Amino acid sequence: MANSISFGLKARKVFSVDGDESRSFALDLTDTGILGRWHEMEDWFTSADEKARDILNKAESENGIHDMSKGFHELDNEIKEKLNYLFDADVCTPVVGNGAIIRAVEGQPLFTVIISNLLPLYEKEIESENKKAQARIEKHTAKYTGKK
Repeated sequence: MANSISFGLKARKVFSVDGDESRSFALDLTDTGILGRWHEMEDWFTSADEKARDILNKAESENGIHDMSKGFHELDNEIKEKLNYLFDADVCTPVVGNGAIIRAVEGQPLFTVIISNLLPLYEKEIESENKKAQARIEKHTAKYTGKK
């Protein structure tokens, strides 16, 4: 058995998909690394919708349905990989299983719905942690800056 060491990290927060406890994933909402990962991939996610439209246009080619289904499958797998990397957790399997992450939900690609719902959770938690850190820093530097 390994020795345990505690760094005081918050436990990952568990979310169930549409209230179904058998479909859940856990996120570390204090992970500031998501800022860099989002910066790295934001443009790619924005262009993924255009890629999907281009794939739809392949339906009119000679190998139409074959090209379209192959293109959607490849794009879908790529989106799943990037979403899981972005959130540092497997969020896709609980949401869609083996289904498509590029399906439309209320007129929006599902992957954009996921991003739109999860990113604000990180923003709120990171902002809260930053305020705590700032207060701690100010407390320890007050004697040097003359602030109380």
